[in-house]
Amino acid sequence: MNPETISYQYDLAIVAALKHTELEAVLHLPAKWETFKLPNDPTEYHKGIFEKENKKIKVLAAAAPQMGMVPASVITNKIITSFRPKHVVMVGIAGGVKGVGNFGDILITEISYDSGSGKIKSDENENSIFEPDYKSIEMDVDLREALQSCKINRKYLDEIKKNWHGNKPTEELNIHIGPLASGAGVVQNSKIIDEIKGHSRKLIGIDMETYGVFYTVKNCSKPRPLTVSSFKSLCDFGDKDKNDDYQKYSAYTSARFLYEFATNEMPF
Repeated sequence: MNPETISYQYDLAIVAALKHTELEAVLHLPAKWETFKLPNDPTEYHKGIFEKENKKIKVLAAAAPQMGMVPASVITNKIITSFRPKHVVMVGIAGGVKGVGNFGDILITEISYDSGSGKIKSDENENSIFEPDYKSIEMDVDLREALQSCKINRKYLDEIKKNWHGNKPTEELNIHIGPLASGAGVVQNSKIIDEIKGHSRKLIGIDMETYGVFYTVKNCSKPRPLTVSSFKSLCDFGDKDKNDDYQKYSAYTSARFLYEFATNEMPF
């Protein structure tokens, strides 16, 4: 099929790592969601419309069957091939870096990379040494500028927090924009976080999926999405105190910020 004859079918595709909590938060957004499947494809897809004043945004959402960069890449490629969205965004929860943000804060990926990319070798005492060789992918410049404006002017943040009636922290809700590292496993070890940060001093968070989504969007068949982004919210700090206390709140702030940004700021 000639890519020049294929047109975009959806304005925005939303990718979540898991149905539980993360996709659930997306499906609570006002969009009159409809669930459907494609022939020979086990994935459940959800289509809807974000509406605000005269703006109507055609939206598709889906979750990967499990966590990780490979499942995230596969579901993203399926979405792009079948539905041709103009923009792709990942939402959900992520681990934070102590000293950078509080629970629920929105971590916006300016630079995405695979923290496990590199070479493992031994020193003279047979101790393992990891030499990183990151291949990073950056966010679109225009998108970054619009998000910086939201951060500086604290757009939507106070209302988002006020409208959550469950468990939430006392600190105000904030946005952090910077590098986010994706790795192969769940981290519950502060030393691992420190090692990753040692190679990226402005690190704002870690997850298991974002790089897979970014890489797929940048390397898929044409017509490719115009932008790719990740708005994940901080739910723990990847240390021994890691727990699920703020998972639902963080999934909510991530999804709700996406809704406000899409309906008020993104050009479609």
